[in-house]
Amino acid sequence: MQKDLRKYIDLLVGIAVLAVVALGFIRPVAAYPPGTNLTVTSNKVHVAAGERVTLTANHAQPGTRVKFSLCEERKRVTADEFGVASVSLRAEERGICQAKAVNGAEVATTTVYVPKVSLVRSDSEHREGSAVRVQYAQPGSVISVVVGSATYTGTGAGSSPVVISFNAPKKFRGAVMVYINTQLITAFRSESRS
Repeated sequence: MQKDLRKYIDLLVGIAVLAVVALGFIRPVAAYPPGTNLTVTSNKVHVAAGERVTLTANHAQPGTRVKFSLCEERKRVTADEFGVASVSLRAEERGICQAKAVNGAEVATTTVYVPKVSLVRSDSEHREGSAVRVQYAQPGSVISVVVGSATYTGTGAGSSPVVISFNAPKKFRGAVMVYINTQLITAFRSESRS
């Protein structure tokens, strides 16, 4: 009886070892550490046209090439011993760009917004009705237009343009600054007529 119990326990241990080994093979081909998927992150969600953004891939196979792309720019780098690869790419085009990392058969993406911002001036002597037009901002993001000590806000709407009207005081000489969330995207020189 004791010999049969010992065989039964050995059989159960053998099955458990085989199950662990088999599960170890069920993972993405290029993932490191095993069982984790490739990811890519950007150091900025919004970036001004012509500005550089840093993309970081995690969980790549160590020592292998990772192909990065952002809009039309592409670059390959080698993942370090921890499965991390990082690259700096320039966001040349305005629009909504898919940042992509490819390692082996795995593909990871994230979205980077390159806003198109323009100042719409009115013909009014007091600059009433002046506005900033912002397109390609992350939906739900906070767009702030700072004119002197006043702040005017709107909400990002993806590829749909958002127009934020403001009043510049008479004799105002300064910058109209446009922020998305907390990041300064651009500044316009504004001079009101006296």
